Amino acid sequence: MLLHNCQAAFTTSFQIKSLNFLARQQTRFHNIIYQNQLALDYLLAAEGEVFGKFSLSNCCLEVDDKGDVTTEITNKLKTLAHIPI
Repeated sequence: MLLHNCQAAFTTSFQIKSLNFLARQQTRFHNIIYQNQLALDYLLAAEGEVFGKFSLSNCCLEVDDKGDVTTEITNKLKTLAHIPI
């Protein structure tokens, strides 16, 4: 039973670390996408039009950053599993 509990704690700890890593990566990608969109808008605006170049009617870009939600979930997992990480 003790071995099973240790394995479960190790597995949970690994999952929490993995999810936290993914949350950080997702936030970084969110920031990169936003910066690229700003640069593209700036370059196209310098030519006089932003969305006419692509014949787009939808002029808004929205990229959700769910990294905070994942971090909150892993914090709750740490509390439930009593794992000091």
